[in-house]
Amino acid sequence: MCIIAISIDRYLTEQEIRNCFSNNPDGAGFAYVADDKVHVEKGFMTVEALLEAYQGIPLPHVVHWRTATSGGILPEMTHPYKMTEDSELFTQGDLDVSVLFHNGIISDWQTSLLNLVTSGQIKRMPKGPMNDTRMAAIMASLPNIGDDILEILNGKFVKIQPDGEITRWGDFEQNNGVLFSNNAYRWYRSKINVPPMLPMRIHTFRGKKIQDLTDEEWESYCHEEFPDDCRCWDR
Repeated sequence: MCIIAISIDRYLTEQEIRNCFSNNPDGAGFAYVADDKVHVEKGFMTVEALLEAYQGIPLPHVVHWRTATSGGILPEMTHPYKMTEDSELFTQGDLDVSVLFHNGIISDWQTSLLNLVTSGQIKRMPKGPMNDTRMAAIMASLPNIGDDILEILNGKFVKIQPDGEITRWGDFEQNNGVLFSNNAYRWYRSKINVPPMLPMRIHTFRGKKIQDLTDEEWESYCHEEFPDDCRCWDR
C-alpha cells in the first residue's frame, strides 16, 4: 500500500525510515524544492542507500516508500512521478514541473489510460512500464482534468510544485512535525518468516493491534503464533 511522509518541522528518525522501508520494501524516493525547482532523488532499493542520501536534505520534504502492486519492482517506478503528459520515467533530477506521490491502489487504471489515448487527451501511449500512480500523474497534469481528479481517484496523494507549495489529498496522521499517510512508521516488520497472510499492519492479538501490545503481550503473542522462532517479528 506504500507510505508517504511529509517532513515539515523535523527530520525523520532512522528508526522511522527503517520501519517504513521494512513495511514497504520495493524502493523509496524523496523530493524537495530548491532554487525554484523540484529536486527528486529516487530508486533507493535498500534502506542503507536511502539513509545515506537522506542526510542533510532541506526541510520541508516528502519521502515515499513503495509496495509494488503494478509496474514491477524497478528503480524508475519508485515515487514521485512527473506530472506531465508523458510522465517520463527517471530516477533523479531538478524539475520545472510538479511531482506526485501516491499511497493506495487505483483499480482499472489501464482502462483510464486507454481512454486518455483513444480520446486524444494525450498524444500517445507513454513509453516504459506503467502503473496506477504514473497514470494519475498524467491525468492530473492535463488542463481539462487537473488536480480535481485526485479527489476522485482512490488513495492519498501529495503534490510538490516548483514554487514550494505542497498539497495533500486524504487523511494523514500527524506525529511531531511529520505527516504520515498511514501508521506503518510505528513498527518494524522483519522479512524473516513473516506469513504473507498475516500482514503486521492489520493483524491483531487478543483484540489489540500488534503495535499497541505491551511487552508482556508481545512475548505471549510470539510464543503462541511462532513457537519455533519468537524473534521472527520485531515491532
